[in-house]
Amino acid sequence: RPVTREGMVGIAPGTMGPGRQVVDASFYVGKLRQKTAELQAEIDKMNAEVERYHKDSTTYQQYERKYETLIKEVRRLEGQLADYNLAMDKSRTST
Repeated sequence: RPVTREGMVGIAPGTMGPGRQVVDASFYVGKLRQKTAELQAEIDKMNAEVERYHKDSTTYQQYERKYETLIKEVRRLEGQLADYNLAMDKSRTST
């Protein structure tokens, strides 16, 4: 008679024991290498992020200087326009 699933209730596959019990130096060296690689990947990612922030900061400073220059030019041109408007008003009122 064939064995059915109900007939094998007491046996569960994959439950042979608690796992690896014998731990040698090569196991720990492998774990250290794995963790070292993970740390190096994280360090590289953080360095790339820091570099991106530095580039953004430099770009921001350049835009800030350009903004200051343009604001000065706008103020100068506004003053010049006000002078021209006053001159136009005086020429209209004197005629």
